[in-house]
Amino acid sequence: MNTLNRTAVSIGLLLIMALLLAFMLSPPAFFDAAQNLITYGRIYLLVNQNWAVPAAGGLFLLGALWLGLVLFQRPPDKVVIQRVGRGQAELSVKTVEQAVARRLADLKTLHHLKLRVQGYEAGVIVHLSYNLQSIFNVPQAVADVNAAIREEVEGRLGVHLLDIQHKVGGAPYPASTPARRLEMEPDSLQLPSGQNIPDAQDIAQQLEEKLLSQNEIRDAKAVVKRYPEGVYVHLGLVFATNANIPAAVAQSDKLVREEIEGRLKLKVLDIRSASQIET
Repeated sequence: MNTLNRTAVSIGLLLIMALLLAFMLSPPAFFDAAQNLITYGRIYLLVNQNWAVPAAGGLFLLGALWLGLVLFQRPPDKVVIQRVGRGQAELSVKTVEQAVARRLADLKTLHHLKLRVQGYEAGVIVHLSYNLQSIFNVPQAVADVNAAIREEVEGRLGVHLLDIQHKVGGAPYPASTPARRLEMEPDSLQLPSGQNIPDAQDIAQQLEEKLLSQNEIRDAKAVVKRYPEGVYVHLGLVFATNANIPAAVAQSDKLVREEIEGRLKLKVLDIRSASQIET
């Protein structure tokens, strides 16, 4: 808590203690004083018919209460360094924020980064907002960011890190315009054998035929999207009631990769499966 916060809270506590002390010493006198104050206010209004002074007093009290609440909830602008031997050292929250920003600038996976650090008595909380472009494994990217921040804040600065809050934006798939998509002339894409690569619809149909040849799969629907980097495959599978779902899903992924990467020599960027059990 900084000096301004300590001063404001101390004054407020002293006033409360003074009122409580007066009440403890002489409760009747305390209530009489409060009643006399209310009576005086009523007489003042009847005589002067002027609401300006009471209204100003009420606004002053509301403003004082609001200011006290803001100061009480205001986070400190300095945080304590944990490892300094017998003494105590402090770092400003702005210094911590700048250090984290410099550390994250080395990560090429982050785009449009917005950073905010909040200081508390026990440490700091880091708030992040950014986009991940050309990243397919979002949990791994977030874990890398967490490791970099923890190394900087706790390892180098010696400040306790309470939490890291992420707001990830942007599509996790590589950006591509319709002009770049591989929906070109059939003879522009060829297999090593010289045969033309089938279009996305034909690939999806071939995948469905292979998937339906499996005993545990009762129905299959495949959607294939082609990009310069490779293909995305979305599967809708209906399994038999006695099917081993995890093993069947793994087998379907294996069939897809064998067909696309093994036979067609295209890169599988991702496989998404939605499954249900036959009713």
